[in-house]
This record gives sequence, structure tokens and C-alpha cells, in this order.
Amino acid sequence: MASFMRRITSGHPPKNGSFQEDFCLDLSWRAVNGFLGCWGVGSACWRDGYCARGGGTGYYSLEFVTKGSFLLRSESETRTLSPGDIYLLGIRDKTVLQANPTGWKKCVFLPHNPVTEVILRELFRQEICFHPEEKTTEARIDAIYHAASRNAPEVDELVFALLNSLKISGPAADYPPSLVKALHFLETVAGCRAGRRTLARAGGVSISTLNRLFRQYLHCAPGEYRQKKRMETACRILSLRSMSVKEAAAECGFSSSAFFCREFRKYTGTTPGRFNLRKNHRAKQTLPQPGHSLF
Repeated sequence: MASFMRRITSGHPPKNGSFQEDFCLDLSWRAVNGFLGCWGVGSACWRDGYCARGGGTGYYSLEFVTKGSFLLRSESETRTLSPGDIYLLGIRDKTVLQANPTGWKKCVFLPHNPVTEVILRELFRQEICFHPEEKTTEARIDAIYHAASRNAPEVDELVFALLNSLKISGPAADYPPSLVKALHFLETVAGCRAGRRTLARAGGVSISTLNRLFRQYLHCAPGEYRQKKRMETACRILSLRSMSVKEAAAECGFSSSAFFCREFRKYTGTTPGRFNLRKNHRAKQTLPQPGHSLF
């Protein structure tokens, strides 16, 4: 189980505003390797135009604006983030976040690994930020914080729940209703085993229309997308439960453990057995020094 500690700090970098932060951090986060994993969660207030650059860090920061505003500068544009907006630091290099002039936010830190990269790139494919259901999102982040402050084992499960809720209220909200129905069906137990005909029926469209919608909006075939969802499920259950490779394969809809292992390695770069070993390994990391922002 992760071991979270509380960290409260503030800083006044020269000519760069000031900040105050309150986070629960897991000292062994990099080795949790739960292929999702949460190594930190908390809140921050940036004042007087304090700014920081994203990218080049060892983690992603999923950030939710609660009060005030921020400026988010990418290579191509500058946009204002208001309360209720959620955005991601750590995927796009040369992204600068700046308080405008003061802003409050709540953050969840996720380690770099193949699974988080796939999930977050899918979630933020179309936009660098979006506006999810505000009260629900803040409540889910608060639940992660309270679980971390108690070193509760359900932290990772709560992170998965947060990301799944964002998928429903995020960019997918602009998808055609038939595609949304098909995607929701894929989240079910029956959906992970469904063929194209069953999936098309769930969306209320023909197979050819289903193929076109997946290519147009998700840039892959229905089968490819279903396989990716299976792998996400495999990583989640192997991270959060103790089970054999054969049990994991069956729960994810694979009739062959050997085929499951090949697909899992193709997706994550490692085998399910090694994944379990790495998941249980812990390696302590050095925290940022007091007076320096985590961002």
C-alpha cells in the first residue's frame, strides 16, 4: 500500500510571485508502478502572477481550477482558465501556467508510464483543457485527498473513478449519441467481449456507420479501441487486486492466457507477471525542497 505524508509549504521566488501548497505525497510513488498510481494530491494557491513551466517532469499533474483564474500558454495560443476548468501539465512541453493574478486549484499527480500516457492522451486529445461537471469533479478529488491522508488502500481506485468520470463529461460529450452509447456499452462486462455487430446494435447504427464513427472521432477501428479498453481494465485489476494471470485474462474477456500476455506486453512493454512484481516494489524518492513549488 502507498505511504502518504502531508506536505505544506510556501515560497516567494524572486520576481516570480508567491505560492502556498498543501499536498499528501507518497514517497514511494515512482515504484508503485501500478501503471496508473497516484503519488500526490492536494491544493495550491498561486499569487501575484506566479508561474511554472510544464513538461520535463517525472509526473503528470491533473489540475482543477476552483477559484480565481490562470493563464495557460502553449506554443500556439494563450487561454484563460476559470473555475470549473480542468487541464493537464506534463504531456505538452513548453506549456506555461501563470496565476492571473491569483488562482486556486486542486491537483492529482500521476506517474509517467505507458498506461497513464494512453489514458491521458485520449482524454486530452482534442483540447488542452475542458470543463467537466464541476461539483462532481471537485468531490472526487477531495475523496482522493481524504483517502491519501488516511493512507487508505482505495486511492488508486478513486483515481480511476475520477478519470472515467472525466471521459464521460469531457471531449466525448461532443461525440454523436450513437457513438457515446457504443462507448458506454464497451465499459460493461458484456461490452469487453462484444463483436462489431453487437457493438453496432448497442449504438443503434449499422456496422459500416460504426466503423466510420470510430475512425472519425477515435482514429482507430472498433476492435482496436476495445482491445485498448481491455488492457486498461487489466492494468487496473492487476494494480488493485491480487489475482493470477489466468484470472485476469478471463475477467478481461480473453479465452487464452498466452494471447492475453502477448497483448499485455504489446500495450505496456512488460508481461503481467513482471507487472505484478514491479507493482509491489518500493523505491523511495526525494521530495522537492521546501520553498520550491512542485510544479
